[in-house]
Amino acid sequence: MHYTSVPNILKVLNPLFLDELRVKLAEAGDNPRTLLNLRKRMAKIRVFDPACGSGNFLVIAYKEMRA
Repeated sequence: MHYTSVPNILKVLNPLFLDELRVKLAEAGDNPRTLLNLRKRMAKIRVFDPACGSGNFLVIAYKEMRA
């Protein structure tokens, strides 16, 4: 295997920012203002893949943020 596996990527991304985003999303419920603020915060997130390989790390980060 010449790319970072999904489980290993999630070991990095979940505690880094995904876990907190999921909690904030659940707390926001249907509150439009809170959801807008969360979306603005998500738009500022930048993910760096230092390996510069297949891009799997970046693809998984993107997919997880969309989920």
